[in-house]
Formats: sequence, C-alpha cells, structure tokens
Amino acid sequence: MSYDIPFVPRRPGQTWESALDEAEGRDVLGDAVRPERLAQWERIVAALRHRLGEVDESVDRDVCEAAHQSGLIVSLYPDEASVTFPYWEREDPQAFHDVVVDVVGVLEGETGLHAWDAQTGEPFDGRVHDRTGLEAARRRMPDVELLQMDARRIPFESEFDVIGAFDVLEHVEEDREVLAEIRRAVRPDGGLVVTVPQHPWLWSASDEFGHHRRRYTRRELLAKVAAAGFEVVLVTSFMTLLLPLMAASRLADRGKGADWDPDSEVRLGARADALLERAMNAEASMLRRGVSLPAGGSLLLAGRAA
Repeated sequence: MSYDIPFVPRRPGQTWESALDEAEGRDVLGDAVRPERLAQWERIVAALRHRLGEVDESVDRDVCEAAHQSGLIVSLYPDEASVTFPYWEREDPQAFHDVVVDVVGVLEGETGLHAWDAQTGEPFDGRVHDRTGLEAARRRMPDVELLQMDARRIPFESEFDVIGAFDVLEHVEEDREVLAEIRRAVRPDGGLVVTVPQHPWLWSASDEFGHHRRRYTRRELLAKVAAAGFEVVLVTSFMTLLLPLMAASRLADRGKGADWDPDSEVRLGARADALLERAMNAEASMLRRGVSLPAGGSLLLAGRAA
C-alpha cells in the first residue's frame, strides 16, 4: 500500500476543488517537460541526493523520475508532480516520514506547485498520516467515531473528561509534549489513564520490533505526569505474576540476533494460555481491591488535572 502526495498548479484565490478538477482533466504525459522544469529537476535531484544519498534518476520527454532504495519515488511532469512511498514498517518510521516532509518542501519550493494529501483529502499539512491503523479500527468498530491525530499536537482544548493513552507514550520521543497536550485537551477537572512498559532492564528485541523509544521506571513516569500538570491518583505495576517468565524470555532473546522470532511469545498453545489467563485474572482481582503492585512488565497510572 502506498502513500500518494500529488502536486498541482493552483492560482491565487483558486479553490482546491477547482485546482483538483483541472488536474484530473489534464493529460500529465501529453507535453514535453519544459527547459525551466528541467532546471528545477536538477536542483530537486541535488537536494534529494543531499538528503537521501544515492537515487536512481531517469529523464524522459514527458516525465522526470527519481527512485530511492526505501521505495520513495519522486516524479515531475510538465505541469504536475508526485511523491509516492510505501506504508510498510521501517526501523524508524518517524525519521522516514520526516524525510518525506522535507522532500515535499523541496518540490513545492522549486516548482511552485501545491501538495495535496490524497489519504486525508486535505491540503498537505506537513505531516504524514498513516491511515492503515484507523482503517482497521473502523472495520472492527463501524459505529464508533474515530479520529486520527498527532498526539504532540492535539487539536482540542478543555474538551474531554478523561483521556486514555494505552501503550502510546513509549512510542513517542517527545513524551513530555504528549502529556502536556493531554493536560490541555482535558477539562479543568479532567483525568488521565496511562499504561506503559516498565523496567529498562527488560529492553529486548521485542521493544525494538515495536518501535519503542524507552521502557519506563515508576519514578520517571510519576515525574513526567506531575510536570504535565496532573495529580497522581493511582499508580501500580501489572503483569507482575508473569514478570519472571517475561524476564527469562526477554533476556534469552538478546542473544538471538537475526534469529529472533517476534511471534515466539504468542505461540504458546491453549494449555499455557489458560494458565497465564488465570494468573492475570488473579492479578486483576488484587488491583480491583486497591493493591499497588511494586514490579511488573507494565505500569498503570491514573491522574487528575491539578
């Protein structure tokens, strides 16, 4: 599945609807690429190579194209352009998306064309919106209103009673910004519920596969939540009874390198699943009685706006 960003001419005062209608009726391969476009293309390719390293370039009568080994393809036509790149997983998807945003800026700056985000149906806003997760959620919950946004720039203020961030913060480098945005988005008496992976010493290939930025200590999470303006109401570890098994598994995985299997922890069989479920049910019973568990694979925190 690819992410497509077309670039079209748009006159001052022209609506996007009109510009897109004109683009749809235009034969992008009809005319030859003009000399001024070829000069722009040379500068675009130089900028791409500076940012990405080696790219494969081809120049034909009616289209100029550059392709990078990542799957990124940049095309320049006589009157339009496009950027296309694959959705598939990367070691650092955010860094790759930042590159895409830079490339879009180069194309707009050199050509004067305007970028349209075909995924959102809106003008490109400087962010890459991967909609695959949202589409999967909508298939599972067709009657629920679902929105996708950047947690570092939540477009709401004093809007929600409670915001839940379940295994979210560890994926974001700027976790303090996310917590501050959550505080701004909840009402003055609003609340926060958070879960995160715990214990940095448990770091393993599983965290790298999941694109985690960190595993938290309890002290670190408490400090960051308090700095964002929340008063902690409850904090406890969970996955406590399974911690010895988790630790053994994660520590054993460290020596496997390329032989590590990301599905190894979930192919345990029905009998093992039943035993582990009993352990988790016992732990849930303790948490319902207000027990705060001192250690575990994950942390649960509830707070209210201070």
